[in-house]
Amino acid sequence: PAHTATAARLDLRDSVAPVRSRTRMRRAALLATLFGGLVAGCADDPRATPATDAGVDGPPADAPDQTVVESRRVQIGPLTIGPGQEATVCQVVDLGNTVPRMVRTVRSELTGGTHHVIATLTTEAPTATPTPCGAFAGGGPGNGILTIAQQPTAALAYPDGAGLPITAHQSVHLEMHYLNAGDQPLAIGGTVTLDLADANAALAPVALTFTGNGAISIPAHTTAHLTSEHALPAGTRLFATTAHTHQWGRHATVELLRSAGDPSPLVLHDSTDWADRPLDQFAPITIGPDARLRLTCDFDNQSDQTVNFGLSAEDEMCFLWAHHVPQ
Repeated sequence: PAHTATAARLDLRDSVAPVRSRTRMRRAALLATLFGGLVAGCADDPRATPATDAGVDGPPADAPDQTVVESRRVQIGPLTIGPGQEATVCQVVDLGNTVPRMVRTVRSELTGGTHHVIATLTTEAPTATPTPCGAFAGGGPGNGILTIAQQPTAALAYPDGAGLPITAHQSVHLEMHYLNAGDQPLAIGGTVTLDLADANAALAPVALTFTGNGAISIPAHTTAHLTSEHALPAGTRLFATTAHTHQWGRHATVELLRSAGDPSPLVLHDSTDWADRPLDQFAPITIGPDARLRLTCDFDNQSDQTVNFGLSAEDEMCFLWAHHVPQ
């Protein structure tokens, strides 16, 4: 039988302000290691008891991808989270596929209750229950990240000719950052579905670049405008990107500069909803040798204290991630 995987999401859109007194997660560890690809951190005790379920579907009836031969659906829920609780928890699970496959699509459905969920391929042995962990405890970019889910529903479809290879009984590391900013217990849950094709060496493996700007310090009742540029390997085919901020992020964009000082960059992502920024997907764009991704984040700190870079919902971030097919 298939083992159980877990995923869940917390919608922080309406109720972050009451949590000012919550213990902050360790921002120093993240600052020291995130951009090197090894991220460490700390989380509070989740005090949540999971009830899990898993399922196996056939190919979706309306799936346009005719390469899909099976879909593996995994879920967690309900997780009962007490008022004021914020934590990051992780679990390693066996996907339950009996033969090697290629991932073609990753779909997620996340209830109110999570800030993000990261699903990563791993060689770790499955664990019984979610336990407190740090940011990117399953490994950073280059370690087989399947998805960084931050919307109630999302789907990432790989381009034709591309996929992500998985072994039989693939272990998946699931990381969930949640916060119950209300005054009542919150039941959260979610599902992640992987649409799988036959193992095929002809499918080019996909990759993810995760990067951003950690130089964030916004005084109380002020605005800030942050811009940074980030390279992708020349020849890579970029097909999806998004940005990520917390509650004071009013506007975020990701643009493709074809060369230094490009006067008419291509806007790949543009969003004003910090809690529900879409993952924008498009026909693959081949990256030239002088191309850069320009990330811009605009903030409006309406709180009574300086907001710095950090892991907690009280802190801020300015990140992008980009899904691409290496050359």
